[in-house]
Amino acid sequence: MAELIGSERMGETEYQVVEATLSQGRARLYVGPDLLVHQISGTRQKVPFTSTVSNVRLDAAVTPDDFTFRPPPGATMAAKAGTEKLLAVGSLAPDIAVRCLDGRSVTLKQLLHDRKALMLHFWAPG
Repeated sequence: MAELIGSERMGETEYQVVEATLSQGRARLYVGPDLLVHQISGTRQKVPFTSTVSNVRLDAAVTPDDFTFRPPPGATMAAKAGTEKLLAVGSLAPDIAVRCLDGRSVTLKQLLHDRKALMLHFWAPG
């Protein structure tokens, strides 16, 4: 659900502010006079975020060559992905520690307590 809640000035620009309810939080979208979203801020899973969009050009000429990857000068090729030594199927994973969003640290051993398996999903908020 989203609704226009008014306008807000940031710097020299007046933005129309739309507030939206997300599946796991709320966000405010700041729509500029060009009718483009310039900033989105809010919370997702209780973590605050702000995303700013800049240098947007409408109807710019785009060619397939614009999407061709070109390594920066001086770059060197890394080892081919997937060639690192992986754990053998069925072997015991090392006891790693990860930091939770609330700042506490938890180890794989703690998470596996009395369980046969565990799936970890790594993501980057914001």
